[in-house]
Amino acid sequence: MPKHLWPKGVSGNPGGRPKALITVTELCRAQTEANVRTLIELRDNPDVPPAVRAACANSLLDRAWGKPLPAESEAREERVTLIDLIVRKDSKLVEHRTDA
Repeated sequence: MPKHLWPKGVSGNPGGRPKALITVTELCRAQTEANVRTLIELRDNPDVPPAVRAACANSLLDRAWGKPLPAESEAREERVTLIDLIVRKDSKLVEHRTDA
């Protein structure tokens, strides 16, 4: 495959992104809140299969915190892990119970 298909300074897509794609994107973004609520409802519903509930939880985490970085990345140490969040939540529960 050639390194450059077009001469330098010439766009391979001079018309830009098709308007239909922009409209679909805008329509989907307008439904963000409803879609997040649906993910939460499915995640919290005990009648939904566990695999679906886990997929919903994972989607919510990915949207909130971003997808996990590869293990070999040095920046991973700076991110909060799911285990950190669980440990923090558990310790707050323990503190709350002992305060009562």
